[in-house]
Parts: sequence; structure tokens; C-alpha cells
Amino acid sequence: MFWFRLALAFGVPVRVLQRQMDSREFAEWMAYSRIEPIGDKRGDYQAALIASTTHNAVASAFGGKSVNMNEFVLTFGPPRKQTPEEMRARILFAIGKKKRKRKK
Repeated sequence: MFWFRLALAFGVPVRVLQRQMDSREFAEWMAYSRIEPIGDKRGDYQAALIASTTHNAVASAFGGKSVNMNEFVLTFGPPRKQTPEEMRARILFAIGKKKRKRKK
């Protein structure tokens, strides 16, 4: 997947990048991306930081629980399977039959 992220950053197709870049340079780019994320991933971290800061400011004003920035970082992949109880609770909440419980 890193080839694709790097190709997007350079604005060239993956196959062109693979022809032009040797394994040493590729490894250097991988190391660099661990220090300074490349592309959309960096934006995801920035958005998560803003969201968590906003949440924590509001939570502290109303006695809520603070959360870590990682709670807001987007993750991709197959969604977690919900239990039947979770599905029912979400449906009831969506149609207005049940209020969401607030954590104190």
C-alpha cells in the first residue's frame, strides 16, 4: 500500500515510480513517512487532534470524560460486527424511541 501512497504524493503511476526508485530510496521514504506521515494520513491525524481538543474542551466544561486523539483517527477496513442488542439500540435511537445515555 505504501507504493500507492508514495505514487499519489509524487503524482506518477506506481509502475513508473517502481521503475525509477531503487529499494534503498524506497526504504528511506518508508522511514521518513514514519516520522512525517505522507499524504492523507497526515491530514487524518490533524483532524483527529482538532476533534479531540474540541471534545475535551467541551467535556471539561460539562464534566464529561476526556479522550485521547487516537479515538478520532480514521481507520479503514472491515467494520466491527455489531451484536443484535447494539443493532436494536441504534435503530431505536435513530427513530427517536430511546435517548442516548450520556457518560459522566
